[in-house]
Amino acid sequence: MKKFIYSLCLSLLSIALSIVSICIAAYRTPELAFDYQGIIVGTLAMLVTMLIGWQIYNIIDIKSTIYKFTKKIKDIDKIKKDTEMQSIYIDAQCSDLSAHSLYIQRRYIEAIEQIIKSLRKYSLIEKNISYLRILKCASSISPLHSRMNVKTIGLVLKKIYI
Repeated sequence: MKKFIYSLCLSLLSIALSIVSICIAAYRTPELAFDYQGIIVGTLAMLVTMLIGWQIYNIIDIKSTIYKFTKKIKDIDKIKKDTEMQSIYIDAQCSDLSAHSLYIQRRYIEAIEQIIKSLRKYSLIEKNISYLRILKCASSISPLHSRMNVKTIGLVLKKIYI
């Protein structure tokens, strides 16, 4: 490996020396005179260089502006999603309270309907949990849910979804 690096460095050095020797040997001194075409070409080259630099600056500026706008859009979408989830949560809480009041009034079927509506809203918030799983968990906690049997739940589900 060292021999390869050594030979590569030596080759590059020999190429550079040969280019320098050709430039020294073939040097030609032109007669220097004032030329208007040279001034015009130099001025145009300077203007084109400035325009290209201006375009590069604008592209960089536009990219940063686009990045800022996309970041703001993501923030707005996040706030919108949080607001929607809070609205669903408040609706679910209202359904829970109305179910409780219906249970106190001994209107059991309507109370069960309200509970299932609230569980469906909770399942929208927690997308990975189905509301039937929530129903099974809730039936072991609440006395209202423990009075429900499979037939009643089926009738209520049929009434809600049909």
